[in-house]
Amino acid sequence: MASMTADIEVPSLIRQLKTLKLGDIKDEATRKSLLEAPQDAAVALETPKESIQRIATCLLSNVQHTFTIEPAPPDIVTPTRYDSVFTTTELVEKSKADQVLLGRLLRYLSSVRMVNEVGEDQWAANDVTKTLSVPGFKAGIYLK
Repeated sequence: MASMTADIEVPSLIRQLKTLKLGDIKDEATRKSLLEAPQDAAVALETPKESIQRIATCLLSNVQHTFTIEPAPPDIVTPTRYDSVFTTTELVEKSKADQVLLGRLLRYLSSVRMVNEVGEDQWAANDVTKTLSVPGFKAGIYLK
């Protein structure tokens, strides 16, 4: 495997991947390949401990939706101001949730890329957050 990485300009590859946006790729087959390749690489590169963590926490991404926080985290982070940053305290005021619980839940959601943590106890919507705030998509995820 080391010989394969000698031919790859890793920093350049990482920069290129980070700049990709949905509208950049017009061909559906190419888009799907670009979506699958990093996922396959992540699994190939993870340590056994990381594999266990990924598998063990995989269920949490759906289980977290059963919390009785109203409105749900994607809704409170994704109001009409998509480019805004919210503090945990502001979100607690909107949701009436326990501050420690909501902070932990938001940190978890950030770890699975469902919301962006832009600073200590500061949150912003990302494309996944926005998608999860759409009623039709929300209906397939929330377990209420």
